[in-house]
Amino acid sequence: MDVSLPEAFEITRRAVRAKHPGKGEFPIYECMLASDGFLERTRAFVEKQDPDFKGR
Repeated sequence: MDVSLPEAFEITRRAVRAKHPGKGEFPIYECMLASDGFLERTRAFVEKQDPDFKGR
């Protein structure tokens, strides 16, 4: 898939804001962004701590 940088940002915005992850244009990407693991990894990075994964 050949996507320009602005298009890539728009795809990411739509995926992050998806009300029903997994039902849009990029279902796997939407589900990954909505997962607890992704949110925990992001939180840990921002707080400069190790992630505490729950295994769900």
